[in-house]
Amino acid sequence: MHTLLVATPCVSLSRTASSGPSSGFPHPLPPAAGHTLGIDMGRTVEKTRAGGQWSEAKFWSFVRSNLRKASLKWPPRQQAMAAARRALTKPVGRRKGEYLCAGCHEWCEGKHVQVDHKIPCGSLNCAEDLPGFVTRLFCEVEDFQLICDACHYVKTGKERRKRATSKKKKPAKKTRRRKGLTESRRIPNLPH
Repeated sequence: MHTLLVATPCVSLSRTASSGPSSGFPHPLPPAAGHTLGIDMGRTVEKTRAGGQWSEAKFWSFVRSNLRKASLKWPPRQQAMAAARRALTKPVGRRKGEYLCAGCHEWCEGKHVQVDHKIPCGSLNCAEDLPGFVTRLFCEVEDFQLICDACHYVKTGKERRKRATSKKKKPAKKTRRRKGLTESRRIPNLPH
C-alpha cells in the first residue's frame, strides 16, 4: 500500500500540540509499511530508503553531508591549514594566527578562510559517483589550498557556471521522422 503525502506551504501535515479536530489542520496520514510516495514540488517521489521514509535524493544528501563532516578531521586538510598559517607578532584577543590566501596572496583571519579542494569533489547522487567523490574529497595535502572568503566565492561561482553550461550542452535526443509525410504536409521553415 502506498501513502500519498502532500506538502503545502500553508498547511502543516504533522501533528503538533495545536493540531486537532478544532485547529483546522488535517491529521497526518499513517505511515505505510514498505515504500511511500511523497509530493515534492509537483513531482511524485518514491521513498525507497530508510524503511520508506527517505527518497534517493535525501539519502545521498545525508551520505554527502556526513562524508564532508568527516573530511574536516582528515590529517592532510589540517596540514594544509598549518602550512598556510603564520603566528601574529602581537596576538589580538583570542586570535593568534593568520592565513595566506592562495588566490589573492593576502593574510586573513582564520574565520575568513576556506580550505578548498583544487580539484572539485563533484557530485554524489548515486552509488557510481561514490568512489570518485571520496577520492577527491579525501585528497592529499598538495591538492588542498586555503583561500579567503572572497576568492572562494569567485572560484565556486565559476565552477557552478561551468557545471550549469555543461549540463545544458548534453546532446538532444534524436527524433525519428514519420514515414509517408510529403513536402506539402510538413511545416515550412519560417524565416527568423
